[in-house]
Amino acid sequence: MKKSLILLTLAALAFSCGNTTQKKSEVNATAQTNAVTAATRTELQFSLLENYFLKNTVKLADEVNLVLSKDSASFYNKFGMARTMGNAIVQPDFAKNTVVAIACQSSDVATAIAVERVISTPSGVDVYVKITRGEKRTFTATPVALVLLPKLSEGTPVTLVQGEVATAKAVL
Repeated sequence: MKKSLILLTLAALAFSCGNTTQKKSEVNATAQTNAVTAATRTELQFSLLENYFLKNTVKLADEVNLVLSKDSASFYNKFGMARTMGNAIVQPDFAKNTVVAIACQSSDVATAIAVERVISTPSGVDVYVKITRGEKRTFTATPVALVLLPKLSEGTPVTLVQGEVATAKAVL
């Protein structure tokens, strides 16, 4: 009986030690995967294009939409310049840049779109935004934020991320 108890204790000890080694291996594998993922995620430099508006001929399917432009013809077909006497309008250079626009449906609620960061991943480009809604107004507007990015390759998927949730996707 005493021998059985000792053997049972040794077996339990050996099993628990082996399980710890397996857990350590799993933790190490997860850490290596996270390190590889972090190494392949690159933050992209971007700038915002101001003084442009979305033309009312552009139909928006969802509450929040991505509108991509890779050349001047498609860009100026979708966007107009909001020129005044004092503002300077930067025109995108499509030989070097791609324009990603985040547009919300027309609304009488004040809406601000803040672009927080843009990340290049192996599966495409993620644009992180924060959309804030405010007070009701007496007029409607179509909120839009235009992001000027380094030139993206044809077929690159672009994902709009709010918080940590992907809310829209488009392919260039």
